[in-house]
Amino acid sequence: MQLNEEREKYCRENPIDYIKMLDILNQFPNQHETWKLIYRTAKLYIPERVYKYYSLTPDNHLNTVKFNTLENKEVYLSHSNDFNDPFDNRSFYYDFDVLKKYKFGNWFDDDFIEENANRARIASFSKSGVNNFPMWAHYSNNHQGFCVSYLTDNNHNNELSPSIFPVQYIEGRINITPYLEKFLKQLENQYNKAIKRNQNEILLSDFMLVWINILTCNIKEKHWEYEQEFRVMKPVNVPRPEFMKANPEAIYIGYKCKAEYKIKLVNIAFNLDIPIYEMKLNTVTEKFELVPKRIYL
Repeated sequence: MQLNEEREKYCRENPIDYIKMLDILNQFPNQHETWKLIYRTAKLYIPERVYKYYSLTPDNHLNTVKFNTLENKEVYLSHSNDFNDPFDNRSFYYDFDVLKKYKFGNWFDDDFIEENANRARIASFSKSGVNNFPMWAHYSNNHQGFCVSYLTDNNHNNELSPSIFPVQYIEGRINITPYLEKFLKQLENQYNKAIKRNQNEILLSDFMLVWINILTCNIKEKHWEYEQEFRVMKPVNVPRPEFMKANPEAIYIGYKCKAEYKIKLVNIAFNLDIPIYEMKLNTVTEKFELVPKRIYL
C-alpha cells in the first residue's frame, strides 16, 4: 500500500480529536515534547491542496481589495466576530464557580472567552474542491464570485503550510474547567514559592492556555461539517496579522460571475502565471455537477 493511501486510511479511521489532544497535554509533564507529537499528528490530516471561496458584490472597493490581495499572493485573516458562526473560536466553556476558588481564578470571568476570541485572526479554507454547491452559494454569493486553490506543502507555501490545521466538528462545546484548574493550581504554587524567595517573577512551565487557544480555534459545531474546513490562525500581536503569504495554484470563476470580474481574474491569472478555469454546469449527465473549463491565456 502506498504511503499516501496508508495516511488516508489512518485519517478515515481516526478522525482528528483536539479534545483528546488537550487531555494528553494536560496529563504529561513535558508539554513541549508532547506538543511536537500532537503537531505532527495533526499534519497527517492536511490534504495536498485546499480551496478558498471568495464573494464579489456591488461593493467595488471590497472587490478591489480582494483582487489586490490575490495578486499580492496573500490571504486575508478575519476576526472570528466577522464569521457567520456566532460560536466561532468560542467552542469551549468553563465553570467559573469552580475556578474562582483559586487565587487567580478571577482571570476567567465572563469576558475571558470574548477576549480570547479577539487574540487571533483566522482564514478559512476547504478541502471540498470546486464542485461543492453549498460553498459556492454561501461563500461566493451564489456562484457570482470565485475560488482559489492553494498547495499546502512547504515548498509552495512556507507560511501557510506550517500554520494550517483541520477543523473538528462536535455536538457540544468543550468543558475546559479541568485544564484551567490544573493551570491555576500550578500558578498559585509558583506564586507562593516566589513570595517565600522574595522573587518578583513567576516561571510557568504549564502552557495549557496556549494549547487551548490554538486547538479550540479549530473546533466547530457539527452542522458546519459540509464545509470540510481547514484554517490558519495568526496572533494579533505580530506584524501585519491580517495577512498571510499564500501562493495561489489556480483560479476558478463562478458560473454566474459578471463579465467585468472575469476579465479582472483572467488578467490576475496571467500576471501570476497560473491556470484559470470557468465553472460550467454539466447538463448532459445524471450527476448534479459543476465542471471547470480551462481558459487558455
